[in-house]
Formats: sequence, C-alpha cells, structure tokens
Amino acid sequence: MRHPASKPVSPAEINALPALMPRSERTRGGRLLGRLTGDRLSRTHRWLLTLLGVALLLTALSHPIERLLGGMIASRIPSSWVYSGSIQSLQRLDAASLAPSQLPEAVQMQIRSRFAALRMPTSNAPLYELVFRRSDRLGPISFALAGGQIVVTDAFVAQHPSEEDLMNALTLQLGHLQHRHALRAITDHSLLSMVRYLVSDDASNGIRLISQEQPVLQHDEHCVAEARSFAEEVMRLNPPPNLALNASGQHVADSLSN
Repeated sequence: MRHPASKPVSPAEINALPALMPRSERTRGGRLLGRLTGDRLSRTHRWLLTLLGVALLLTALSHPIERLLGGMIASRIPSSWVYSGSIQSLQRLDAASLAPSQLPEAVQMQIRSRFAALRMPTSNAPLYELVFRRSDRLGPISFALAGGQIVVTDAFVAQHPSEEDLMNALTLQLGHLQHRHALRAITDHSLLSMVRYLVSDDASNGIRLISQEQPVLQHDEHCVAEARSFAEEVMRLNPPPNLALNASGQHVADSLSN
C-alpha cells in the first residue's frame, strides 16, 4: 500500500489547526496546560518564599550570633592585653583631647570614696579606676575603657550638682564595664583579627588592636539599656540619704565652686 507523499505545511495551515480541533479537545487541553503551569508556578513560589524566609531568619539572627561570638572571644582575651591596650588608648586621648583635671584633690578623693562605698548587686563587680580629666574639646562627658578606666571630665562633675546624680551617672559607666561593652565592641568590629592574634599568642598586635579600636561613646541602644539596668539596680541598693552630703555637709557642686 502506497502512502501518500508528504508535503510541506504552510503557516496558514498551522494557524488554522487549533480551530479545526473539536471544542472539547481544546478546552480539555487548555485546562491541562493551565493546571501544569499553575503547579509549576506554585512550586516556584514555594521555593522563593522558603528562600526569602531563610534569608530573613539569617538576617534576624546575624546580630545575636555576632554578639554571642564576640562575647565568647572577649572572655578569652588576657586581662593584661586589655589593660595595656586601654592605657595606650588613654595616652592617645591625653595627647589629643584631654588635659589634667583642675578639680581639687579633696574633691577627687571624696568622689572616689563615695563611689567605692556603693553596695554592688553582685560579688563579681568589675574592677575600675576613676580617672579625672579636663577637656574643653569634649565637654561634660564620662566613658569607660575596656581596661576599667572610667574617665570623668571636670565639666561632667560640675553638670551633676548632687552626689546622688553623680553616682547615678558613674554607675552607668560601671554597667558598661560589668557587661564588657567596650571589649565586645572591639571583638565585634575586628573578630577575625582578634581570633588570629589569640591563636598565635601575638600580644603586641592584640594590644595594638585594643588600643586602636577602643570605643569611647559609641554604644548601641542594647548596650545602653544593659548598663542602665545595672545602674538602676545599684542605686536601689544605695538610698539617696547615704549619698547626699560630704563630710563637711556640702554638696560636691558646692565644693567645686569654692
């Protein structure tokens, strides 16, 4: 049996083919195509939504993870590195922005004595040292270095007219020390470098990193909230009547004005 010879099909004939199909076949085919396309799009959407969810989760967890790693590394840094690096930071600040304090020695001793007499909410309160400086450039500020130095300017003391106000302000810096905020800021910013120096026991570069990356007034809201919570707890343990007057019955601000 001879088969009919094939012949080319023109574009007009191809376009006319769907119209020649029975209506039921066209409808059934369209439904099938739509269902397959819809399933394919649904799977694509699900993958996209899954990827988006994972990305959002990683973004939300990145900062807490960084905080956790930074805190772990900060706890491994030798205290000698931290203290030496902070001393170098203070020396650099003394050369650029700070000058010797003009507060009378008696006033400085009184503030140190009152601050040392505060009851702490925990037995592992941080070691600290009050460092008085004058600064026309920085004005009334106080800040804590990682090594325990709490720098207080003359203008900051004058800005807090009662011992209660002054103690409250200084305990905020003690709260930063309690939570190791300065050191954690250093490890957060230069985590890989600090890990490398710790692994190689490179003290000189570790100290240099601490001295150069030392934050002064750059704590985020989370750190400020932690420090404020610690300060409030300290002040609850130390009622205002125990802080109000110095030995001669005068406020600190009165002593400064004499």
